[in-house]
Amino acid sequence: IHPFSQIVGMADMFDALTADRVYRKGFLSHEAYELLAASGGKLFDYELLKVFLSHISAYPVGTIVTLNTGEIGVVIDTPKGLSTRPTVRILFQQDRLVKEPYEVKLAENLQVLIEDVITEEDINKLKTVS
Repeated sequence: IHPFSQIVGMADMFDALTADRVYRKGFLSHEAYELLAASGGKLFDYELLKVFLSHISAYPVGTIVTLNTGEIGVVIDTPKGLSTRPTVRILFQQDRLVKEPYEVKLAENLQVLIEDVITEEDINKLKTVS
């Protein structure tokens, strides 16, 4: 299959995975990223897929994430080529609002990982419990 056709196929697959459908809610970006990455060497040429994925943010700006350190923050930037290692502005530590938010660059702190994504649904559930 021609490389241009494969690129269009990758874009179409990512769009289809992240879009809401009548029969299912769209996958979050990081979930679609992983599903697409798993298709390398099967559905798409592995090298082409690596380049394509380097231009897609697994955690788009504005995504609220929980880190393995227990901190919660919002993604504010993603370095080019490091789509799974964004910069996160920390807002909560151990369930307490921080007085002065600070940034953690996951691209530089390899021991810090994203554990979970907090969705709008999760936030709405917390509001109804309060």
